[in-house]
Amino acid sequence: MLKSVGVTHFGRIKFASRYLEKVIHADETIEAAAYGRFKEGEGWLALTEAMLVATDRRVIFLNHKPGYTALDEIAYDAVSGCKISHAGLLSAITLYSKAANFTLRFANPDCAQRLADVIEQRRLYAKPSHSDRKKYVASDAVAINFNPVIREFLTAHDTGVLSTLDTGNQTVYGAVMHYLIHENRLYVLTKSDTLKAINMLSSPQVAFTIYDREATQTLQLTGCSFVVTDQNLKDAILALIVQPRKYNNEYQFPPVTKLREGSFMLFGIVPQWLRLLDFRTI
Repeated sequence: MLKSVGVTHFGRIKFASRYLEKVIHADETIEAAAYGRFKEGEGWLALTEAMLVATDRRVIFLNHKPGYTALDEIAYDAVSGCKISHAGLLSAITLYSKAANFTLRFANPDCAQRLADVIEQRRLYAKPSHSDRKKYVASDAVAINFNPVIREFLTAHDTGVLSTLDTGNQTVYGAVMHYLIHENRLYVLTKSDTLKAINMLSSPQVAFTIYDREATQTLQLTGCSFVVTDQNLKDAILALIVQPRKYNNEYQFPPVTKLREGSFMLFGIVPQWLRLLDFRTI
């Protein structure tokens, strides 16, 4: 697919290009791709190979080499824009998003221009997210389709740290939560009078972090939260989340069942940006 969007043979043999097949869905189409150097620190030695890929569903930033993978996915409605600058025969392209910015230097000008054009066209037609809680509906936000690598990581774990914003005093609150994934959304269960529930009702923007110490992998995501109102979906997910789990060598109901603050509330999270960092050596 990379050849069909103008990526040269030199670009197709790079580590990231060869790893890309593990990230792309079978029914997903690559529309543009640019490769170049990404600056991770100071000095020339801080420049590392990376690529930006635009598909019919999302934008991918991929920094892969033996022993290390950094994978960012951005929904089109979370992209702010692109900027291209030219220097001789090469170009630099910067992708601006709500979560982070990514700059590739020493990029092929044709690939960079095609990437910018595709992203701008997709961004203009992306369905916007709604920050107004009264207007916000889960189906209104564009979710990132989890690729096989990320889906495998998410299903292999069930606990992460949910970060919410207290708009009153502008502080961030973190809480360890059990979660469940269903159709490219995460679901968490809490009580209506907890601080995290109050925060999400006033400010739907959240972050979620999952860490695997043994595998030295971390998944981070940001997105919009919403209250699940579909009773059938709510009943099905709630039954799975509150199942007994093994704590300290004995099975107990999860901690959320012991909270007294109000009634149960099920929140969904629509990911708009996510990153998987893998530090395993090979």
